[in-house]
Amino acid sequence: MQMRGSATGEAAPQTRTMLDTDSRTAWQLFHLNWFPILGMATLLALGLPSTGLSLEPVA
Repeated sequence: MQMRGSATGEAAPQTRTMLDTDSRTAWQLFHLNWFPILGMATLLALGLPSTGLSLEPVA
């Protein structure tokens, strides 16, 4: 799919604005934040059975 460029199929020059750079950085940080969350979830999943502690509803 061609978004910009001439009829000969040339690619248009790519320019990045400050907004594009900021949004790209934000998405990269968003995806990077999943690694600590997965690590904590793994520790919780492995730690609960090994300590005998269980998570149960109060009511």
